Amino acid sequence: MKIAIRSICGGSVLAAGLALGTGPAQAASGDSGFYVSARALGAYSQINDSSHGGTVPGTTLRESEHDDLVAGAGLAVGYSFAADTRWPVRTELEVIHRFRFDYDARATGGGSSFGFRNDVATQTVMFNVLWDFWTQRRLRPFVGAGLGWYRHANDAAQTNLNTGVTVGKETETTGLAWSGLAGLNYDITPLWGVEFYYRYIDMGEVQSGPYPNGNKLTGDYTSHDFVLGVSYRF
Repeated sequence: MKIAIRSICGGSVLAAGLALGTGPAQAASGDSGFYVSARALGAYSQINDSSHGGTVPGTTLRESEHDDLVAGAGLAVGYSFAADTRWPVRTELEVIHRFRFDYDARATGGGSSFGFRNDVATQTVMFNVLWDFWTQRRLRPFVGAGLGWYRHANDAAQTNLNTGVTVGKETETTGLAWSGLAGLNYDITPLWGVEFYYRYIDMGEVQSGPYPNGNKLTGDYTSHDFVLGVSYRF
């Protein structure tokens, strides 16, 4: 009888231990602490709500929206609080460089016609807060949001289409960026993992000019990002 009781008790303790070992807190502990992630992105980006201002009488903007496919790369450093707090929350600081966004527009009216060429490179620094949905598998979904800072460097030019004269202009704009995202993490090993996520990001305003004749073009820069990352946990 004593042997049976001990067996039952031992089995109960073992079952409880296994339950704890496979629960969310234990699963999360493997991902706790600091991590780094190298990231590459492909994006469908847009400049919307373009507006034109200047001193040329009667000149109005003909094209008010443009889109382009953009590539980028960057790095994130983060920390998971899962083991410390039993909440599967991560925070990270992410830096991304986006390569050239090509944006062209034309303003006509009052006997004048101007073409605008814009090549926009962007750096973003984002503070992201992420929530992991813990499962018993290596594949785990997550959602999150980000708030940060952007810098647009625009190598632009204005061409007078009546005379063929082109004037170059380099402009820089900075401001507040925000984003929302959702994706998946996959653990290759206890230390290495891959991630894929979709993000919508609003990166404020891009400016071209003002040029010597007073012409200036502005627009709102948004992007649909598809990001692939490789992470290492310390």
